[in-house]
Amino acid sequence: MGKYCRYCGRELSEHSAFCGGCGKAVPVQAAPETEGRRTRFCRNCGQPLGQGEMVCASCGQPVEAAARQGKMKATGQGGKRTRSARSLRSLKPVIAVGLVIAVFVSFAYPGFVRVKLSDTVLGQLAAGGNRGEISDSFALSPEELEAEYAAIDAAYAAGTLFPEAAAERGSHGHYSWLYGEESGWEATEEGEEIGAATVLPEGKSKAFRMKTPYGITISAEKNALDRDRTFSVEPADAAQYDAVTAAIPEAVGAPALLLGLWELDAGMADDELLPGHYTVEIELEKLGLEKEDFDLLRVYRIDSAGKWYEYPVGRNGGNATIEAKQNSLLVAIASGAIWLGVGLGLGSLVHDTLLGIKSGAYFNPLTGTFDIKYKDKAVMEIRLDRKSLIKELLSINKQHYLELEKRAEQEAFEQIKKEEAPLLRDFNNRNEMYKEFARWKNDGDPELTRTANRISKKFQARIKKLTAQKVEADPDYKRVKRNLEEYQDAPLVMRDVRQELEAVEKVCEAALRAWKWMKEELNLRMPSYKFRIELSTDDKGAYGATQTPILSNPYMVLSMERVFRGDKLTYDRLLCTVCHELFHAVQRGYKSNATGNYKFDEMSAQDLETMAYDHFKEAAENPITSPREAILENLKDVYWFAVPLDDVETSYPEGKLVPPKKLYILADKATVSYPVAPFLTYLREKKMQRYSMILLSYRGLCGHRAVSTILKKAFSLDEKGLTEAYHQFAESYQTNFYREALGSNPVFSPLTELRISSGKTEVKLLNKNYTTRVRRVGLVRGDTSPTEYAMVLKYDDDFKEKMSDFRITPLNKKKNEDYRECEGGVFFMPRVWAEKETVYLMEADGGTAEKTEGIFWDGNKSGYTLYLMKKPGAPELARSGSALSVKLPVSDAWPGNEIVGAYVITLRTGQKELHKEELSKKDLAAGAVQIDISEIEKKLSQEERNNLVLTLQESVGDSIRSEKPCLGPESDAVPVPLSDEICGTWEIQAELENYSSPMLDQYIEMMREAAGNDASGDISRYIEEYNRAMGEQSKTVSRGRLVLRPSPREGIMEAVLHFEGAPEQIYEGSYDRDGKELRLRPQNTLYTDSQGNQYNLAEYGLSAELKLQFSGDGSAGARNGAVNRFTGESAMDNQFASFRTIYTGTKLSDAY
Repeated sequence: MGKYCRYCGRELSEHSAFCGGCGKAVPVQAAPETEGRRTRFCRNCGQPLGQGEMVCASCGQPVEAAARQGKMKATGQGGKRTRSARSLRSLKPVIAVGLVIAVFVSFAYPGFVRVKLSDTVLGQLAAGGNRGEISDSFALSPEELEAEYAAIDAAYAAGTLFPEAAAERGSHGHYSWLYGEESGWEATEEGEEIGAATVLPEGKSKAFRMKTPYGITISAEKNALDRDRTFSVEPADAAQYDAVTAAIPEAVGAPALLLGLWELDAGMADDELLPGHYTVEIELEKLGLEKEDFDLLRVYRIDSAGKWYEYPVGRNGGNATIEAKQNSLLVAIASGAIWLGVGLGLGSLVHDTLLGIKSGAYFNPLTGTFDIKYKDKAVMEIRLDRKSLIKELLSINKQHYLELEKRAEQEAFEQIKKEEAPLLRDFNNRNEMYKEFARWKNDGDPELTRTANRISKKFQARIKKLTAQKVEADPDYKRVKRNLEEYQDAPLVMRDVRQELEAVEKVCEAALRAWKWMKEELNLRMPSYKFRIELSTDDKGAYGATQTPILSNPYMVLSMERVFRGDKLTYDRLLCTVCHELFHAVQRGYKSNATGNYKFDEMSAQDLETMAYDHFKEAAENPITSPREAILENLKDVYWFAVPLDDVETSYPEGKLVPPKKLYILADKATVSYPVAPFLTYLREKKMQRYSMILLSYRGLCGHRAVSTILKKAFSLDEKGLTEAYHQFAESYQTNFYREALGSNPVFSPLTELRISSGKTEVKLLNKNYTTRVRRVGLVRGDTSPTEYAMVLKYDDDFKEKMSDFRITPLNKKKNEDYRECEGGVFFMPRVWAEKETVYLMEADGGTAEKTEGIFWDGNKSGYTLYLMKKPGAPELARSGSALSVKLPVSDAWPGNEIVGAYVITLRTGQKELHKEELSKKDLAAGAVQIDISEIEKKLSQEERNNLVLTLQESVGDSIRSEKPCLGPESDAVPVPLSDEICGTWEIQAELENYSSPMLDQYIEMMREAAGNDASGDISRYIEEYNRAMGEQSKTVSRGRLVLRPSPREGIMEAVLHFEGAPEQIYEGSYDRDGKELRLRPQNTLYTDSQGNQYNLAEYGLSAELKLQFSGDGSAGARNGAVNRFTGESAMDNQFASFRTIYTGTKLSDAY
């Protein structure tokens, strides 16, 4: 069976040391046979590929890109040898790579500590299962968005959204337990000076291996160098040996034996770094070091400035190996063994103890350091001071105890207060209680004094009891206390007495887990120098990278005060933070400090910290269990999104956003950078890009580049693509922006007032590129507030041109329910007025449009106008037959009406819309609008007729012609005057029957009786004339007009009756539509005689009620079933008049 390269899959010869296809010096593997076809392997991770796979399922790398890489031809090693002519005469001008192997002096050191790391850290179990990548989408469903907004609003209402609001918000408290000097990461990979180092471009070079007479072998894989180079190795001279020997105690921290010193020249300038690395192998036998003493070996590089770097040293059989990138001076020492025979017995014990376990972290009592090994190579070290360590443990444990005691004291007070309720019910705390006890004693009352003493003793006993209970129930306190006692009482170093020190163990474990994850799963280039972590008692409240005067490589500093608290949250934070800070060291291996972008460095480190959280929370052993928000506190201050992506400060009309301290302090710029890292997270997840590729793209950019440029390069985006991604991110992150806007930052969330008195307000925007702010629109009432309102956001005419990369999104509102897009803006649906109403508008600015600001000027701004649409007044309705006359209460005097493009009237009964009509302002110029509603009414039941109403709404544009109209609040509903079938103008005929006046008849009879037979002729003629007139009156037939119309009062009909030669009579009554019967009661019953005397005829029984019965005769021209005739009667029978009138009528028209 053939052998194949695990990196590119190329078939290898039996004794190949390097692959001819990719140049990698890698283990070979047998290729499984699959039905006679050659199996392909991933060039990135070496895993077998399935048939037709274009992306590796194991590492996610595209197969095509790897295939192209595998086709690169190997080049010959023909580079010209350029031996450096410089000679090292003192320590300062030291060039090349210095390997120092030294042996420290052994001496008695009490309290030897060993830290044993878990199997998970040492590689027995995987630390997580997602390879550092997250596949979950950022986009939230509408239900998830609604739930998040509801939770934020509930917390805000309860006063728990901003628990820190009571305290003054000062400098951003990032990593207050992790600190360093302000110089930060100014020391770079292998001594690169700021502004001086140059990373050579990637090129083509052959794989090679070169042995020297000094027990040193130099080798490199294919394409590891920028080109083929010639290496030379020469031993240092005596002067150099003396200089290095003298410098060892300061550089290393203890006396040491110098075993070897060589000058290594790769033909490079002092300020040049190789794109890859070469390997140096040193034969331990030629150094005079036994194989079993390998763990004592230390290898250092000294650069031309005299700075020392410790290399991680690997072991390959009887050889020690290091990886380097520059010319250097190489130097070698052995730590922990015996030098000059001093302390032989104890030294051997120390030696054996150090070698007891081959992996994990080991404490060296001679230097105060732990070596952290990764695959038998010391890649990191942890330093601590034992006295300070004990002191800090005591301090932290005491502080923890005092916290428990304080909580016990409060509980004790509450219990005693309840038990002694009559005496203590008015006291809120123990101070008030003791103050009152003191007053009792000063008063000299024996009874009160005895009571005070009794309660005080009871209180103290209760505190002691509750404190003991809390201590017993607190696993963190007990564990730290036991750990402290064991550590403090530790005897001299004994092989079988190895105390576990939890806090140091957790630091070691976090460092090794971070290294393992980044190296194995993220495939990152780890630092070639030994990375140092220092445990310190000083808490400067700054950051985690610094450097020493002679050891030039960066190292991390952790505060014992924070780390030694011993709770799970502290250790979870520690793990994520170590990942963050270690990633900074990784970044310098890809991009120098001089050409790197600090903001991008911090954004990406913070992003990697979120990856670490998601990765390690899935760990099979010792996973992160603390809440996400408690670990990733740096993401809280999202107001820094108002600063342009490529800047660290900015200003708006509302104020400035600048880092809290001096402008160019690294810690301050980190404050701006951390919270905006989620945008980078969004891009990485959306593009499914790994950091090994992101950092390679970062490295490929020449010089110092802006953050936006780096992102475009890393994720293969142009300006338009990055802008679109930024808008999508802002939408996905909207609940975080909303939460921040509920706070009190007027620069991030400026307040714009929309007053009822004006009805509109203008907003002008600055185009800054890649910023997000949230505008709070506050509605301000006037003398009166509307019951309902709608709001319109209308873009300026030049907005699309000048602000094409702006996206404005309402927050905490549902699209197409609470708001919708309309022509030229955004329409907010009608809602009930609230006195403290605020609308939140997210303004996300991309990077495609031209900036509208400069250093000394502001360009021609654009923006939008906000309009308030109040609830309109009720329209006036009048009815004439089938025509409904509508008069609208329209006025252009209020500025808010500028946005109104039309008016919409709606007829409905209940929830059923019957008719909707849009009226332009031009339509209203002619006056009232007429609507024929006869056909509408014919289709309604009686109940529907009774509920028929008309409403008015203001419209934005041609709303009802669109699928989703933008209509303002409805006016109060106005009942539509009913037009019954009987309404209209009728011809009426009245036939009077049996008319008489009993009172007059009685009077005439009295006259006749009084006159008797002697009545004069005049009286006789009067009586005869009266009888004749009464006879004629009883047979009278009159014709006239009857107008029936609906009354403004619901269910009431009005009637106007006019006979020729008679005064007009007004009636009102109700119409029984089912029985088609109308009963009318006279309304104008007042009568004035010729003398000016006025009488109410109704009081004399002289106002008769009319009863009319309507029907249809089916005559030609009449509508089907239409009423066009009636019959009726009225009658009167009292002392003044007695008669019966028969009425008939025919409808002339529907007009009334």
